[in-house]
Amino acid sequence: MSEAAGRAHVTVSTVTYHCDRLARSCLLRRLRHGREVRLCLTDDGAALLDLPA
Repeated sequence: MSEAAGRAHVTVSTVTYHCDRLARSCLLRRLRHGREVRLCLTDDGAALLDLPA
């Protein structure tokens, strides 16, 4: 989460807030590896990225 926050220039709490909403919508999965939380797109989330503008 802290790496994503740093890349987006926002606070960790902001990233957590938005990731929670994306996870509830089944667009993102949060996977815990020890003390790290890794963010992974679901198939539905990836499909949204491929939509034409």
